[in-house]
Amino acid sequence: MKIQLQWKSGTPTEPGMYFIANKLGELAGEFEFARWSGSEWLCDHPINPIGYVSLETLKNNLSIQWPEEYSGELAAKTRGTTGYSWGEV
Repeated sequence: MKIQLQWKSGTPTEPGMYFIANKLGELAGEFEFARWSGSEWLCDHPINPIGYVSLETLKNNLSIQWPEEYSGELAAKTRGTTGYSWGEV
């Protein structure tokens, strides 16, 4: 399955974690996660990002199944004698 992302070029306007397309040379590249400080990429090795998307954009473009099985209806907070607990509705 291929997923088309709406890559942005240049540098992000907001600090945070991003999924980047890092160009390694004329014919090579890789995808990785990198933190943007607001003025520079913070990484332990040199990078040359040619495109980026926010982690929220990446997450919203993927349909990822949660790793735990869940059976039953939505859980709701209920007030018990020992404090708050989660229970079935």
